[in-house]
Amino acid sequence: MCAESLTTLRNSLDIIESYFLKDKKFIGGDEISIADLQFLGEVTQYWIADCDIYKGRPNMERWVEECQKVLSPHFEPIFQKLRELRKAGTYHYPIDVGQAK
Repeated sequence: MCAESLTTLRNSLDIIESYFLKDKKFIGGDEISIADLQFLGEVTQYWIADCDIYKGRPNMERWVEECQKVLSPHFEPIFQKLRELRKAGTYHYPIDVGQAK
Protein backbone atom coordinates (compact mmCIF):
# COMPACT_ATOMS: atom_id res chain seq x y z
CA MET A 1 0.00 0.00 0.00
CA CYS A 2 1.53 3.33 -0.98
CA ALA A 3 2.24 5.93 1.71
CA GLU A 4 -0.43 8.34 0.47
CA SER A 5 -3.14 5.65 0.50
CA LEU A 6 -2.09 4.53 3.97
CA THR A 7 -2.27 8.11 5.26
CA THR A 8 -5.74 8.53 3.75
CA LEU A 9 -6.90 5.26 5.32
CA ARG A 10 -5.55 6.22 8.75
CA ASN A 11 -7.17 9.65 8.59
CA SER A 12 -10.51 8.15 7.52
CA LEU A 13 -10.46 5.58 10.32
CA ASP A 14 -9.59 8.29 12.83
CA ILE A 15 -12.60 10.33 11.69
CA ILE A 16 -14.90 7.32 12.10
CA GLU A 17 -13.39 6.69 15.56
CA SER A 18 -13.44 10.24 16.89
CA TYR A 19 -16.54 11.66 15.21
CA PHE A 20 -19.05 9.04 14.11
CA LEU A 21 -18.47 6.54 16.94
CA LYS A 22 -17.43 8.93 19.73
CA ASP A 23 -20.76 9.17 21.55
CA LYS A 24 -22.90 6.74 19.57
CA LYS A 25 -23.44 3.01 19.62
CA PHE A 26 -23.53 2.86 15.82
CA ILE A 27 -22.42 5.18 13.01
CA GLY A 28 -25.77 6.94 12.70
CA GLY A 29 -27.02 6.70 16.28
CA ASP A 30 -28.33 4.09 18.68
CA GLU A 31 -29.64 1.64 16.08
CA ILE A 32 -27.77 -0.21 13.37
CA SER A 33 -28.24 1.18 9.86
CA ILE A 34 -27.17 0.58 6.29
CA ALA A 35 -24.12 2.79 7.02
CA ASP A 36 -22.96 0.28 9.64
CA LEU A 37 -23.49 -2.67 7.32
CA GLN A 38 -21.55 -0.95 4.54
CA PHE A 39 -18.66 0.03 6.78
CA LEU A 40 -18.59 -3.38 8.47
CA GLY A 41 -18.07 -4.95 5.05
CA GLU A 42 -15.17 -2.59 4.39
CA VAL A 43 -13.34 -3.04 7.70
CA THR A 44 -13.79 -6.80 7.60
CA GLN A 45 -11.66 -6.91 4.45
CA TYR A 46 -8.75 -5.37 6.37
CA TRP A 47 -9.29 -7.80 9.24
CA ILE A 48 -9.13 -10.75 6.83
CA ALA A 49 -5.84 -9.39 5.49
CA ASP A 50 -4.49 -9.33 9.08
CA CYS A 51 -4.35 -5.54 9.27
CA ASP A 52 -4.99 -4.28 12.79
CA ILE A 53 -7.23 -1.34 12.01
CA TYR A 54 -8.61 -1.24 15.56
CA LYS A 55 -5.20 -0.46 17.09
CA GLY A 56 -5.71 2.68 19.15
CA ARG A 57 -9.38 2.86 18.17
CA PRO A 58 -11.45 1.49 21.09
CA ASN A 59 -14.72 2.91 19.71
CA MET A 60 -14.29 0.92 16.51
CA GLU A 61 -13.56 -2.24 18.48
CA ARG A 62 -16.71 -1.73 20.56
CA TRP A 63 -18.71 -0.94 17.41
CA VAL A 64 -17.71 -4.21 15.71
CA GLU A 65 -18.77 -6.15 18.81
CA GLU A 66 -22.12 -4.31 18.86
CA CYS A 67 -22.68 -5.04 15.16
CA GLN A 68 -21.96 -8.72 15.73
CA LYS A 69 -24.46 -8.84 18.61
CA VAL A 70 -27.22 -7.17 16.62
CA LEU A 71 -26.61 -9.25 13.51
CA SER A 72 -26.44 -12.58 15.34
CA PRO A 73 -27.11 -15.34 14.49
CA HIS A 74 -26.86 -14.30 10.81
CA PHE A 75 -23.42 -12.76 11.15
CA GLU A 76 -21.71 -15.86 12.51
CA PRO A 77 -21.92 -18.18 9.45
CA ILE A 78 -20.49 -15.45 7.24
CA PHE A 79 -17.82 -14.48 9.73
CA GLN A 80 -16.80 -18.12 10.17
CA LYS A 81 -15.87 -18.34 6.50
CA LEU A 82 -13.87 -15.12 6.84
CA ARG A 83 -12.04 -16.54 9.87
CA GLU A 84 -11.09 -19.56 7.77
CA LEU A 85 -9.69 -17.31 5.03
CA ARG A 86 -7.72 -15.30 7.56
CA LYS A 87 -6.35 -18.41 9.26
CA ALA A 88 -5.29 -19.83 5.89
CA GLY A 89 -3.39 -16.61 5.17
CA THR A 90 -5.18 -16.31 1.85
CA TYR A 91 -5.14 -12.51 1.99
CA HIS A 92 -2.19 -11.79 4.26
CA TYR A 93 -1.06 -8.17 3.93
CA PRO A 94 -0.06 -7.13 7.46
CA ILE A 95 0.43 -3.38 7.50
CA ASP A 96 0.32 -0.96 10.36
CA VAL A 97 -2.80 1.15 10.00
CA GLY A 98 -2.61 2.59 13.49
CA GLN A 99 -3.72 6.13 14.15
CA ALA A 100 -2.47 8.98 11.99
CA LYS A 101 0.51 10.79 13.40
